[in-house]
Amino acid sequence: MTTPLNRLAESVSRAKAGGPLTQVTIVVPNPGAGRDVTHFLARTNGVANTDVLTLPQLVNTLAAPTLEPRQPLSYPLL
Repeated sequence: MTTPLNRLAESVSRAKAGGPLTQVTIVVPNPGAGRDVTHFLARTNGVANTDVLTLPQLVNTLAAPTLEPRQPLSYPLL
């Protein structure tokens, strides 16, 4: 029986067919799912150069170059 996690591990393996350090990004619905996915991949295939991100984390990663330089807000906000 193949589980969704097993299918994900197979997909990551196929994506990394060019080499074990090929960059792979996995988007998960919440941090708990990210932890579970990371642990499962670590037990099965390894997770070298594999990012497991939530959607907000992915947006921050993709938007960071456009938003640079980011300045902290002054405190207190008036």
